[in-house]
Amino acid sequence: MVRTVAAFSPCDAPHALADDFLVSYWHHQQFQIFDQVYIMTARTIRGGVGGSARTLSLYLYESGFIHSEYGYASTIAFVCSSLS
Repeated sequence: MVRTVAAFSPCDAPHALADDFLVSYWHHQQFQIFDQVYIMTARTIRGGVGGSARTLSLYLYESGFIHSEYGYASTIAFVCSSLS
């Protein structure tokens, strides 16, 4: 039986911090871009053709206010806010 142990090197620390920053920055940008996507795709299907412009914030809006899935939308918002 072979056991593998994950090794963490001090050289990996800057990369881990950079990854955390990038994930946090990406989540922040997802909420910043909501109004542009909403306005650009308002007269067509929300999120563009085939959902190609659908962001997480637009999906949250649709779940909560259009489909009246309040619990699902609040769960999405909670997870997104805890990640960022």
